Amino acid sequence: MATRNGTNGNDTLNGSEGGNVNDVLNGKLGDDLYRYTLGSGNDLITDTGGVDTIELDDPLGLFKGWTVYRSSNDMVIDFYGQGRITVKDQFLTAPVIENLAFSNGSQPLTFSNLLTGSAGDDVLVGTSSGEAINGGDGDDLIFGNEGNDTLSGGDGDDELYGGSGDDILYGGAGDDTFDGQGGLSVINGGDGHDEVAYSLEAGRVIINLSGFVQNVSGHLLFSGRVLHADGLTEDTLISIESVTGTPFADVFYASSTSYSSFTGMAGNDTIVGGTMQGSWLGVNNWDSAQGIIVNLSNASITVGGVTVASKTARDGHGDTDTFILSAGGIDIDGSDHDDYIRGRDDAGIWIDGNAGNDTLEGGIFVDTVSYHEDPEEGGVYGAIVNLSASSITVTGVTGHAGSVTVAAHQARDCFGDTDTLISIERVQASDFDDYLVGSSGNDWLDGSEGNDTLHGGAGSDGLYGGDGDDTLSGGADSDLFNIWSSFGDTSVDTITDFTVGSGGDNLSISTWLFSNFTPGGNPFGSGHARLTQSGANTLLELDTDGPDGAAAFQTAAILNNVSKSDLVAENLSGFNANAIVGTAGADTLSGTTGNDLINGGAGNDTLNGLAGEDTLFGGTDDDVLNGGAGNDQLYGDDGNDVLNGGSGYDNLSGGLGNDTLTGGADSDYFNIWSSFGDTSVDTITDFTVGTGIGADQLFIPFWGFSNFLAGGNPFGSGHARLTQSGANTLIEFDIDGPGGAAAFQTAAILNNVIKSDLVAYNLGGFSPNAIVGTTGPDALSGTTGDDWIEGGFGNDTLNGLAGDDTLQGGADDDVLNGGDGNDQLNGDDGNDVLSGGSGYDDLSGGLGNDTLTGGADSDYFNIWSSFGDTSVDTITDFVVGSGVGRDNLSMPTWLFSNFTPGGNPFSSGHARLTQSGANTLLEFDTDGSGGAAAFQTVAILNNVSKSDVVADNLSGFNPNAIVGTAGADTLSGTSGNDWIGGGAGNDTLNGLAGEDTLQGGADDDVLNGGDGNDQLNGDDGNDVLSGGSGYDNLSGDLGNDTLTGGADSDYFDIWSSFGDTSVDTITDFVAGNSFGADQLFIPTWLFSNFAPGDNPFASGHARLTQSGANTLIEFDTDGPGGAAAFQTAAILNNVNKADLLAMNLGGFSPHLTNTIVGTPAADLLNGTAGDDSIDGAAGNDTLNGLAGDDTLEGGSGDDALYGGDGNDSLDGSAGKDTLDGGTGNDTMLGGDGNDYYYVRDSGDIVSESNATASTGGTDLVYSYLSSYTLGA
Repeated sequence: MATRNGTNGNDTLNGSEGGNVNDVLNGKLGDDLYRYTLGSGNDLITDTGGVDTIELDDPLGLFKGWTVYRSSNDMVIDFYGQGRITVKDQFLTAPVIENLAFSNGSQPLTFSNLLTGSAGDDVLVGTSSGEAINGGDGDDLIFGNEGNDTLSGGDGDDELYGGSGDDILYGGAGDDTFDGQGGLSVINGGDGHDEVAYSLEAGRVIINLSGFVQNVSGHLLFSGRVLHADGLTEDTLISIESVTGTPFADVFYASSTSYSSFTGMAGNDTIVGGTMQGSWLGVNNWDSAQGIIVNLSNASITVGGVTVASKTARDGHGDTDTFILSAGGIDIDGSDHDDYIRGRDDAGIWIDGNAGNDTLEGGIFVDTVSYHEDPEEGGVYGAIVNLSASSITVTGVTGHAGSVTVAAHQARDCFGDTDTLISIERVQASDFDDYLVGSSGNDWLDGSEGNDTLHGGAGSDGLYGGDGDDTLSGGADSDLFNIWSSFGDTSVDTITDFTVGSGGDNLSISTWLFSNFTPGGNPFGSGHARLTQSGANTLLELDTDGPDGAAAFQTAAILNNVSKSDLVAENLSGFNANAIVGTAGADTLSGTTGNDLINGGAGNDTLNGLAGEDTLFGGTDDDVLNGGAGNDQLYGDDGNDVLNGGSGYDNLSGGLGNDTLTGGADSDYFNIWSSFGDTSVDTITDFTVGTGIGADQLFIPFWGFSNFLAGGNPFGSGHARLTQSGANTLIEFDIDGPGGAAAFQTAAILNNVIKSDLVAYNLGGFSPNAIVGTTGPDALSGTTGDDWIEGGFGNDTLNGLAGDDTLQGGADDDVLNGGDGNDQLNGDDGNDVLSGGSGYDDLSGGLGNDTLTGGADSDYFNIWSSFGDTSVDTITDFVVGSGVGRDNLSMPTWLFSNFTPGGNPFSSGHARLTQSGANTLLEFDTDGSGGAAAFQTVAILNNVSKSDVVADNLSGFNPNAIVGTAGADTLSGTSGNDWIGGGAGNDTLNGLAGEDTLQGGADDDVLNGGDGNDQLNGDDGNDVLSGGSGYDNLSGDLGNDTLTGGADSDYFDIWSSFGDTSVDTITDFVAGNSFGADQLFIPTWLFSNFAPGDNPFASGHARLTQSGANTLIEFDTDGPGGAAAFQTAAILNNVNKADLLAMNLGGFSPHLTNTIVGTPAADLLNGTAGDDSIDGAAGNDTLNGLAGDDTLEGGSGDDALYGGDGNDSLDGSAGKDTLDGGTGNDTMLGGDGNDYYYVRDSGDIVSESNATASTGGTDLVYSYLSSYTLGA
């Protein structure tokens, strides 16, 4: 034991280092500093005055273990077997030691003998009794110790240690850390990212944050609970994002809806990922003795002699962790040693290698490497990342005084270590000054903070500089540049190679950062964005609060060597930069021959759109807007404005004020009373009536009417009317209808228009010939035109006569006669009689027991149109079958509970047909066979045999439904048209003859269509579908299905829902255009970044790949510019891809061979998403095949050939060439000279057959495979 005494001054006293020497330290008077190193023994501190501090040389935390407690009046800081500090009489009166500090320079904490902290950083220590301790503001350290304690951290980043006892720990705002330390703990993190540690537990824990109940060996563990090793004790976790496990075999169920992370420590842990897309699982490996090996691929890997099975990891303690992953994402954080992290084969992954020389390998999807957190872990250098195939030498990176060279596919991390990157498409840099270089493919480079340099290289890249003044180069192909992505960003990015025009680069303008901006508007027109020419460069300048705010324009991006006049909307997030903005005075502004946006602002302005499809905003005051030629949008805004559309299909809206509108040539659209409280009167000088060519339309703003039923006619409800005033027609509105306090007001004057000439087409589809009855019994008849007749109250008789009429019975018992034409008859309340007459009529009885007669031609009958309806309608003349004149009856499945949308109500037990004498009854059971309701008759079809009713009569639902059980069924149809639903279980469904519909349901089913044109839907599971003879439609749906069309031409559906990743095998697909050729549907509606009508094979969303005798159909759902990658969707057995034509693939031609020939100079030649033939000719050329099966020939010179995706053929010819086939089975011939080959797939062939022994040179082959054998 050593005793060290200070003086009455300010002393520094160090305990004996090492050897576990127990010291007595007495600082006496003065402000003394006591320094302690872990493992220095058990020291006793006595002190008599001053403001004193204990300084620990390591910022100890939950991971190494310590606690603070009271022993009588003494304070003990216990490091769990690694030493102890006792402070004599700390709690006798005022604290003997006032502060606790760490040698890393972090903010000291203040010891308090009270149970309530200050606004600063406090250390609060409980007793053996239960108490409530409140840390208040600041980053507090609170120890509850024994007893049932309630600890509240308050605002700030707090650490709370419960101690033994049943404790309640509440973190409050801030990023808090908790350790319950025994007992039943309730831990509520509050706001911020909060963590709970179990590192000192004596046995394993099972943590459930999944959002679902987990069955743990018969113990139901609810979400937000932690089960301890005794199998009984549970903690409750609320608002906790991260958990540190024990040194034992823990189980962690990650959140299925948000981000959650797990640090496993030692032990063979099981880590279960989130089940829903959008959730993220973080797995951390901080405190380990050696590097980790993580293998999330579908096969085992061997690294350094260690074999790691699929979906497992050898952690830093030598234990094996198991991963169970589904739809949720995963983020792996490496250790500080040399790690090997292999990504997933079924989804992308996010990787942070931390320190060490790591190998970070992605899978077949888009994978991300991040260096963003490195500075927080002690990194001092900027990141240098090189995804290209050549080494780079760079300068200007944080921490590196001179130039730094980084080899191909490597990175220098923020610790100065070297990472090897394989199959990485996305990079997130640090907050220092970083340097990122992309590959020849489609990359996403994120600079984060700092003044970064980003080079995309070839491919359609996304470059995001982040905060800081960044230098961005997209490289070849169309690139996306992201600027100002956070509030308060004032950085200026320089883009060195921006390509203008259609098909060029795109610059993202984040309008969500703007205030005083209308979503959907154009920031160039609203005064939030502008382009300024500065010498040879164009500046993009942004004003975040627009012309009326306090902010001013600031430069956000510099486009080097770009003329602003060359920029088009496609380069600027779809916003037209030709926006012309006026001043606060009277302006005369004219557009161009292009599509212009002109905003007059304040003042009496004159705006001239000229040619093009222009948008003109008058702004405040009295303006004149002239659209000119083209389809224009004219908005007068405030004031008494004059709007002239000119030629073209124009849209004119006067806004507030009494405006004068002239549509001009062609059909135009007029908007009046566009806001609540508008009482202005617009005059339309040239309104064209009727339905012919050039007829105009006027919008009736019924959304502003009160006491108006949606779907009604405002002319019939008393909210609108036409009045003849001399040669003109007035459109008048009563906004609350005949029962309200408001009165009719004129909203528009149609000059030289006779009101009788106006038809529904001119008035938003509402017929102005509305006839409205009284509250008594009425007999109302229409005209020979299109009438709208409403009976209102009373027993009314309504006669539509000729024309396409709408008859609304209203309350009570009514008789509605449609007459000739295609009529709409609605009985409403009461027991009504409806007769459609001739024409295609729509009859809806409404409430009450109604009698419906369709009349001649096909008619549509609506029944049970509201919840709780129990009426029975009688249809007197229902025409069955599928022929001409057949009738159809609605099936309101939306009224049914326990019903799956898309199902058949006749098979689900919600509907049935019953023969009742000569009639057929349609009966509904609204909650199905498992519910409390019973079947009720809803319609009587007079003189109809139920066997004659087919799906065409019942909204497409086949009434001849055969339904399986929840088990394995074998169900067979008839010789007619059957509907067979297997339901759950492994079912076998046989359609036999007829045009059958087979629905497999859940599990693995076998569907045999048999004869006839059949519809086969596998639904869930791995199904086997056989169409048989006839023109069949086969849809495997979810699961890896096997489809056989059978005889005749068949139609195959694949990937029928978002997120589908299944692979269907079609065994007998017939290619070509001969009789019997098959078709496959390309689901372009699933694709993003895709323009309707485009060819997905040309846009990079689809491709064909030959795989032996078979052809693979592969989809990339977001195209070459997105984060997704190509996935196989279907395998066509024994089909040569060259034989497939557009008619086989939904009308889209897959053959897009493009021939590109270089010059004698050094060329950069890029292919397309199709099959390209690229010849570099002479010169040192760079050839990029990109997607498709490409043929690349370098020619003479030292060439670089990159095949990209697909099975490519590369021929270097003469010279020192670099050949990299990319993905796919590639053939590479170097030819004469010293060549470099890069092998990435086992099917790659390296050959020098085009060279002799004397000319072939010395070649080098680099393989990314664990083994590769060169051919002879």
